Amino acid sequence: MEIRQRLFSSSFCQEGVVIELNKNYIAIIIAAALCVTAMGLPSSISEPGLAVSSPGYTPASEGYGHISGVPYQWQEINGFCQWSALSMALRHAGAPLDLHNLFSASGIGFSAGYIRYEDLAVFLSGAMLRQMEPLPTIASLYGLNIDIYMDDDIGIGIAYGPAMVAWGLNYTDIEGWTGALDLIRTTVDDGYPLAIWTDPYYLPPSDYDFARTMGIQSADTGSGHTVLCVGYNDTASEVMIMDPGVGAFGENFGFPDDGRWLYSVNYSTLQNAMKYMGYGSVVVKTGSGPPDDFASSLASYVCERLRGDRSSYGEGLEDVFFANFGADAFRGLSYDLTKESIVAYLDDVSSNKVDRFYTLITTGLQIEMGITLQYLSYRESLETLPHILAELDLEAFSECANQALPHLVILSENASLIDAYYPVNGTILTQTFTNIADLYYETDDLEAAIDYYEQDLEDVRSHLTEIADAWVAAADALEAAFQGADITVQLTIASGLVIMIAVVVVLYRRRSA
Repeated sequence: MEIRQRLFSSSFCQEGVVIELNKNYIAIIIAAALCVTAMGLPSSISEPGLAVSSPGYTPASEGYGHISGVPYQWQEINGFCQWSALSMALRHAGAPLDLHNLFSASGIGFSAGYIRYEDLAVFLSGAMLRQMEPLPTIASLYGLNIDIYMDDDIGIGIAYGPAMVAWGLNYTDIEGWTGALDLIRTTVDDGYPLAIWTDPYYLPPSDYDFARTMGIQSADTGSGHTVLCVGYNDTASEVMIMDPGVGAFGENFGFPDDGRWLYSVNYSTLQNAMKYMGYGSVVVKTGSGPPDDFASSLASYVCERLRGDRSSYGEGLEDVFFANFGADAFRGLSYDLTKESIVAYLDDVSSNKVDRFYTLITTGLQIEMGITLQYLSYRESLETLPHILAELDLEAFSECANQALPHLVILSENASLIDAYYPVNGTILTQTFTNIADLYYETDDLEAAIDYYEQDLEDVRSHLTEIADAWVAAADALEAAFQGADITVQLTIASGLVIMIAVVVVLYRRRSA
């Protein structure tokens, strides 16, 4: 769940008048940070979210159902809700995918995107990038059945439905709240939980009080929060929720060991929470199990994501000139942090000085938040992939891939995702953008302000380029690892055939003699 109470700890003055950041700019960053996903991991936390189970209940009668023993997955930081909710559903279906393993197996830890088109410039970590797109890959790799449901006539479903079709993804259209509640009943009765998309404004935990205090809803931000539904009770008109997002930000940051991650929501409240989110749900069910070529398929997929193979990121992206992926996302962002590109971008945004000031600061913050999420998921993916692909020798891959970490660290700041009063100067990224914005506001000379901090921009560009180079080198090393394994298998088979032929020849000669 990703919502921010306040972006800056200070205000600034214009012609003697104190101007506070308005809600429109807050909403911009909220939309960038909010999730229909889940991800995160502060540097101080080395273990996945604690795996605990929901209390067991025995179905009492018709109109009541509850799934017990579902392992809980805390999302650990603001930004990983979808993937944490899916982790719970995946593990219930038999796939050994806690959050950190899921970063690897889904490829999101090795994925990134950068979009620059007219007045839009956004860096997207793998966890925030086309969040439904990895689901068919996960289903194929682990032999599961994963289905998406939503009402494409309401809320984000109106835009998300056509987008899913364009991405080559299938979903089932449902009829509003009636369809959503029927889906909850039938799915829980079948023994499976549902990952559902909600507006946290309506969810009862106190963690979301600030959203209610500020009046910020998903309709303002265009984004939401994924939780797991594990039960329903028609008599009480309630559903039971496991929420990965409590404790992921703000004053009460930390694992919710008080158990507030498990709670009930009445039907009318859940209807309000799901309405703008198109009543979206994801259901994971057991299937045939992993295929025989699991290792080579996953390794090949990770290589494509690291390199930024457009076809790997979705259908129809080959000719989308304004979007770059994988290593090219970092390289494309680096190219756009020049004076000429920054000026051109602000010209597309507005000629108004205040708008341009805000845009500089929010752009730096959005990039920092995205790279922080990328660093956290990438770091854990590097830890878990060698265990998932234990049959491959990944020593060279790890050596190359680890070269990106120090550069990601320099551009990352956990506080940007968990501190509602983050001052927007935690790294060289936000420091540079804020400094340029302040100098521009003071002097009214944008190009001179950028020139003054050119060395800082050059340092940022250098870090981004080093990350891109490391990702390409890692992909090359991983490709060599699984191709080498295939060659070894082929040679072993060939050797076995030679031995068999030799034995047959010897036996034949003996019989002939």
